[in-house]
Amino acid sequence: MPINVQITKSTGGGKFKAMPTGLHQARIAEVKYLGKRAFSADEEAKDNYVARFVNTAGEEASRFYTPSLHEKSKLAIDLLALDGAVPDTFNLGSLEGRQVQVLVQMGKNKKGYDSAKVISVAAPAPGQNVQYPSWGSTGRAIPYDPLTPRHRWKLSGSIFRRSYHAS
Repeated sequence: MPINVQITKSTGGGKFKAMPTGLHQARIAEVKYLGKRAFSADEEAKDNYVARFVNTAGEEASRFYTPSLHEKSKLAIDLLALDGAVPDTFNLGSLEGRQVQVLVQMGKNKKGYDSAKVISVAAPAPGQNVQYPSWGSTGRAIPYDPLTPRHRWKLSGSIFRRSYHAS
């Protein structure tokens, strides 16, 4: 029995609402593996992850990470701001569901669509409790559940080890 699936190309208009420029209280809704990417011809391909931040109004922003806990990496800087220290090992999946404050800058991506880029991450404000908005049928904001198959690969494949470099 054949399976018929209609696929349409996205025009980028969708239900995405970008966070405006400024400081926002948010929650990390999802951390997703993007695969290996090199950002220039001379650069070696590295694993890349994207964290999606959502506020109570359903507006979103994102931040890209590489699996490095080097003191200058975005991940190490964000963990230092959130926890006060950078661990020797870290499970990236444990970021999902965390309350944070994010500084966002609006811009355009390579395709010309609106893009909300997280410039920095800070610890949550006292008493902050950002809840996921009602998403209806989009199903985009999914609380972290380590038992679902969607997250199993994150638990086994996202353990990072701090890299030490001779100075």
